[in-house]
Amino acid sequence: MKNKYSLILAVCILVSLVFLGVNQSQNPQWKGTIEEEDGVKVIKNPNEPLFGEITFDLEEDLSIGNEEDENYAFYRIGSPVVDSEGNIYVLDKPNFRIQKFDKDGQYLQSIGRQGQGPGEFERPGSMYVDTQQNIYVRDARDIDIFDKNGKHIKSTVQYDLFGPFFGITKDGNIIAYNQSLRAGEMLEEVVLVDEDGKKIKTIVEYKSDASSFGKGIDLGMSYTPGLWFYPINEGIAVYGYSSEYKLYVIDSSGNLAHIIEKAEPPTPLSQKEINKVLDDFIERQKERKIGQKYSRNELKKSSKFPKHFVFFYGFNTDDKNRIYVNRFKSRLDEYKGGDYDIFSIDGYYLYRAKISPYAHVIKKGYVYNGEIDQNAGYTKIKRYKIKNWEQIKTGI
Repeated sequence: MKNKYSLILAVCILVSLVFLGVNQSQNPQWKGTIEEEDGVKVIKNPNEPLFGEITFDLEEDLSIGNEEDENYAFYRIGSPVVDSEGNIYVLDKPNFRIQKFDKDGQYLQSIGRQGQGPGEFERPGSMYVDTQQNIYVRDARDIDIFDKNGKHIKSTVQYDLFGPFFGITKDGNIIAYNQSLRAGEMLEEVVLVDEDGKKIKTIVEYKSDASSFGKGIDLGMSYTPGLWFYPINEGIAVYGYSSEYKLYVIDSSGNLAHIIEKAEPPTPLSQKEINKVLDDFIERQKERKIGQKYSRNELKKSSKFPKHFVFFYGFNTDDKNRIYVNRFKSRLDEYKGGDYDIFSIDGYYLYRAKISPYAHVIKKGYVYNGEIDQNAGYTKIKRYKIKNWEQIKTGI
């Protein structure tokens, strides 16, 4: 009897150890630290993600685009925008309009037209849709505002030269990346502006890096560090300067909420990479029939390359407020999709992710993109279902 109880006890211990091991493998321990600097919480992550690498398993779910139907024909567009009901908005720049489609891809309406009057566009650049489905369009030096039915509400004067990404805060203010020229120097900044275009505050400001390679010659891809900004939602935004792996999370008033760091060393820019950039430019020159052409020696003399790659060239988010850091890719990388670091909104490094094609919008288990149909020669809006969406964790 004693041996029987001993055997049962041993089995119980073994089962407990197995369960504990499985549980630990499913819930790995975060190896970073949390510190406080000048009263601000800093989440310092290791170089390795908590849950490892993941590839988004995508399956095409919807395609919008048909050059035979003017309501479905668009060419040079910005990233599509998707509202909380799944409606899809396409800023069709050459045609000076917004095309709105429902979640099944059916055309609903056209908003705007070319002109200088109320609700008309001169140079539409980018678009934002808030939680009430009001539509904001950056057009020349204005932001045009429409309600959810496409009725023009008003136009507000811009503070300066807003970049492609701007957001609307819960207080109705505009938070945006901006460039300004001051004392002969170009500045990159994130600003908070009221609805009438009056600056409330400069949140951060960097002197634009003047040591860009390819001075006077566009080599097709800049390795120069720069300021990147993205609105996460109406209460939170993120910015960072790409020469350092730090993300600054700010609230709707522009105050610093916390800082996210990742302990990744910079990657040296190899001579092989530089040669690839020069070779690609020479090949593109051969295809051009007009414009000045340069020899390889001229390109080398006029180009100044930095010692290291930048860490990233943009941010994205999803409806769970995770932050996607779009990693800068080498020209030698044969993978054609996007390479992302995914962080939880509270700063933990969750995944290194591959998403192919690139993710312009990630929302409710879908990726949305504007893609050029190489056979037809016009742009289509594609929606892809993320088949492993429910497996992707939101935090620790």
